[in-house]
Order: sequence, then C-alpha cells, then structure tokens
Amino acid sequence: AAAKGGAVGFGPGAMDLRAMGMWASSVLASSPCPWATGRARGYAAAKGKGIPQKGGKADKKKVARTGTRVDPALAPFLPIFERPERGKVDREPFSDEVLAENSARAKEYSRMKMKQHREWQKDMSMKLKLKWEATEALPEDLKAHAMVPDDTPFPLNRRLPTDFPPNFK
Repeated sequence: AAAKGGAVGFGPGAMDLRAMGMWASSVLASSPCPWATGRARGYAAAKGKGIPQKGGKADKKKVARTGTRVDPALAPFLPIFERPERGKVDREPFSDEVLAENSARAKEYSRMKMKQHREWQKDMSMKLKLKWEATEALPEDLKAHAMVPDDTPFPLNRRLPTDFPPNFK
C-alpha cells in the first residue's frame, strides 16, 4: 500500500515513487529502443549491445563482422526497432513546375472552399432573416409562444427516412 513517502508495493521491497521514476528514466535512457517494451527492447538490445544468442556458423560469421550475435530468425526484423536517422529521407525533391502546380491547386481549392462557405453563410443569414420576419408577423399571443425554445428530446422510436423500406420481421 502507498505509505507516507509514496511507496508502491508491500514490505521491504517496496519502491518509492521517486526511485521508480529515476529507475524508469535510467532504463529508458540506456535502452537503444526506449519506445519499445519487453521482448522488443531485448531484441533491439541484442543487436546493439552484443548480448549472446544461440546460433550456428552463419551467426559466428556475423559476429565476426558486426561484433554481435543475433538470432537469424530475428535479423530481418531488427531494423524495425532502430531509431530512424534524421535527414536520411530517400525521396527526390519536387521540381519547380510540380511545386508551382501544387501551389496553384491549393490556392484554387482554398478559393472554392471560401466561395462555398460564403454561400452557406448567405443562405443561413437569409433563413434567419426570414425566420425573424415570420415571427414578427405573428399575432402577439402566438409571438410570445414562438419565442420560447423547444428543448423536448426527439422520441427514441422515431422513424428516420431511408432509401429503402424497413425490414420488420
């Protein structure tokens, strides 16, 4: 149970939360793959730290070359656990023509979306204007009732319009 110092666990082996935080940060800092957990971190460590693993002659040749022993079945998957190097993206830079075309397309898209937005705003403002005009045209007793918001929930068993008839069986 948690004691005064913020201990986790029971008895003499209980770890203080501050100590646990320091322990976790040291483990993550020393790990070649801090975002991986459990077995994956072990595989990444096996590649980077020279942890001996079982293997045959091919493994011994690889040990001679790299200085580490790696299970041949895991070797193809080890690059997954390595941290990617910054600036090592294998792609060709865009040409000026492609950049100009993409920029023109983006500007045209932005203009089109802004036009749609202004049309929607115009439509909504017209509807609100007509709503207020219709409310003002009502007699006084109905106008007072029309100004009260209707917050009743929709019935849970209401039918929604669909493109096909409902199947009641």
